[in-house]
Amino acid sequence: WKYGEQGLFTFTFSFTRTATFLLFHSILYLTAAFFPDFNSSCKLERSSAEKLRASQIWNLISSLFLSNLFVSPIGAFFCWDICHRLSWMHLPSCVSSLPSMAHILYLTIGAQMIREWSFYWCHRLFHHPRLYARYHKQHHEFPGVVGPAAEYASAIDSIAANFIPSAVIPMFFGVHPSLQITWLILKNTKSYEQHCGYVLNDTWLGWVGIATAEGAFHDHHHTTNRGNFGAEYLDWLFGTMDFWLRDGSSAAYRDRRKTFR
Repeated sequence: WKYGEQGLFTFTFSFTRTATFLLFHSILYLTAAFFPDFNSSCKLERSSAEKLRASQIWNLISSLFLSNLFVSPIGAFFCWDICHRLSWMHLPSCVSSLPSMAHILYLTIGAQMIREWSFYWCHRLFHHPRLYARYHKQHHEFPGVVGPAAEYASAIDSIAANFIPSAVIPMFFGVHPSLQITWLILKNTKSYEQHCGYVLNDTWLGWVGIATAEGAFHDHHHTTNRGNFGAEYLDWLFGTMDFWLRDGSSAAYRDRRKTFR
C-alpha cells in the first residue's frame, strides 16, 4: 500500500463503514419488499405524524453523503495521526499478528462496556434541557426512526456519543487495526438495527446471534422521547426505563404499533 499504514487504515475504516451501511439496509429493505410476512411480523408501524416527509429524506441523504465521503475519512486520518504521535499508546501495525483469542475476548468485552457506559451518559446528558435543542434535537427529527437516521446527528453529538467511544478509545488501548474494523462493523450493525423500525431479534437472525438489539426498546425512545437512553441494564440500573415499563415493555409496545396499519 503506497500511501502507508495511515492511508490503509483511513481507506479501510471509511470503506467498511459505508459498506456495512449499504449491506445492512439493502438486505433489510429487499427482504421487506419481497416477503410481506416479514413486514406483518417485524415492522413497527408509524402514525401519520411519524411517517417520513420529503424534506426529511433529502436532509438525511445530504447528511449521509457528507458524512461518508468527507467526515469519516478525515476523522479516521487524523485520529490515526494523533494516536501515533502519542508514543505511549504503542499502536500495533496493520500487518502485525493478531493477539491471542483470550486477549481479543478481553478487548471485546472492554470495548463493549466502555461503549455502553459512555454512550448512555452522553446520550442522557444531551437530553438535558440546556443541551438538547443545540446538540441532540437533530437526531430526533425522525420520531418514526429509520435505520439510516442512526447516523443523522449534530457534529458534537456524533463525536461525543459515537466517534470517541467507538473509534478513539479502542485506539487508546492499542487495539489491533483489524479488530477495530471488526468492532466498527458490529457496533454499526447494532446501531442500524436499533433504529431500523423492525424488531429482528425474534427472527432467525436473533436465533443465530446476528441480531442482538431489542429494536422496540430504542424505538420507544424515539416515539416518546422519554427514557431508554442506552443498554437496557443501564436504564434499569439508573431508573430511566419507567415510561417503557409503564407502557408494557416490548410486547405491549409492538401491539400498539400494529394499530397504525
